[in-house]
Amino acid sequence: MPISREGQIAYWSSEEFLNKYFERLEFEEPYAKATGTIALMYVKGTWQKRMKFIVFELTRNHVEAYNKLPEGQYSFLVNWRNRGAPWLIKCLRTKQIITFPTTCPVCNYALEKEETEAVWRCNSATCEAQVVEKIIHFVSKDALDIKSFGEANVRKFYELGLITDVPSIYSLDFEKIGTLEGFGKKSIDNLQAALEASKKQPLYRLMYGLGIRFIGETTAKTLANAVDHLLDFTTKSEADLLALEDVGVKVAKSIVDFFGDAQNIELLQKLEALGLDLKNQKKAAPVGSSLTGQTFLFTGTLLTLKRSAAEQMAADLGGVIASGVSSKLNYLVVGEDAGSKLEKAKKINTIHVISEAEFMQLIESSKQ
Repeated sequence: MPISREGQIAYWSSEEFLNKYFERLEFEEPYAKATGTIALMYVKGTWQKRMKFIVFELTRNHVEAYNKLPEGQYSFLVNWRNRGAPWLIKCLRTKQIITFPTTCPVCNYALEKEETEAVWRCNSATCEAQVVEKIIHFVSKDALDIKSFGEANVRKFYELGLITDVPSIYSLDFEKIGTLEGFGKKSIDNLQAALEASKKQPLYRLMYGLGIRFIGETTAKTLANAVDHLLDFTTKSEADLLALEDVGVKVAKSIVDFFGDAQNIELLQKLEALGLDLKNQKKAAPVGSSLTGQTFLFTGTLLTLKRSAAEQMAADLGGVIASGVSSKLNYLVVGEDAGSKLEKAKKINTIHVISEAEFMQLIESSKQ
C-alpha cells in the first residue's frame, strides 16, 4: 500500500497491519490520502525520520493498538527516487500489555481515587515513600524551617533507622549521628539548635507542615488564627470551618477528616509532649491600629520584601491575609508580573489596589 509524495514513495510491508492497528497517522507535511484508514496528517524531519516516527512513536502513542500487536517483527521499505537500492528498516515489536497499576509500587497498598479527581493515591500511613515525603515537608523552609535538616539528611537518617516518622526527628541519637561522615560537633550543634527553635514556630507553620490536603500557607494562617489550640479542630464541624474566610468545601472536609483520625491526634499529642507549641500565640494588634480586621492579598514579585515577611507585617498590625480575590478583600498589594488576581480585583471597585511602596507607607502610618 503506497503512501505517495512527489519524488518519494513508501511501501508498508503489511497493509493489513496498518488498517487493523492504526486509525490515524500524523505527518508534518500534507500527504495525499492513502487507502483504508490512513488519513491526511503530518510528521517531522527527513523522510527517513518520518518513517521511524511512524513506526516507533505512533505505535507507542496508541496504547490500545500497541496492546493488540502480535509478537514478532514488522518491516517496511522506503524507496528514494534516484537512490537505487531500497532502504529496509526492521521494527522489532515485542508484545507488552500496558496495565495501569492498582497498588502502590512501594508498599503494595491498594491505590484510591476520589470520584471527582483523576489522581490515584496511596493513602497508607505506613508507606515508606509517604513517611519520608511527610518528614521532608515537615522540616522544609515554609513549614517548621529546620535548618541543617534538608531532604538528603532526611533520607539518610531514615535509611539508617535514625528516624521513623515526624515525631522521631525530635528524639535523634546525636551520638550515632556524630559517627557519620560530615557530621562534626558544629553540624550537630546547629541541628540541635534548629530543632529546638522549630518547637516555637507559629502555629500556622505547624499547620502547614502537617501536610493536610488542600492546606497551603495562606489557608494554614486562616485556620491557625481560628483556634486557641490546634486540637480545637477536633470539635469543629464542616459548617464551622466554612464560616471562615476563604475556606471552601474541600478544605473543610479535609480538616474534619484529618482531625477525625485517631492516628493524627496521636501524632499531635506526641509532638506536644516533645515540646512543640500547639497553642496559638496570638499577638494583640496595637491599640487603635487602623489595619485591624482589614484583609490583604499579595500578587506578583515584591522587590524589597519576601511575601511571607509582608504578610507578617500586616498580620502583626491586626490585618487578615486572604487567599483569593473576593468582595471581602480590602487591599491587593501588587508586585511585578502580577497576574489574574490583579485583573479580577480591577472589576471589584471596593478593593484598594496598591503598590509595595504604598503598602509600606500604610504599615508605617498604622504604627503612629
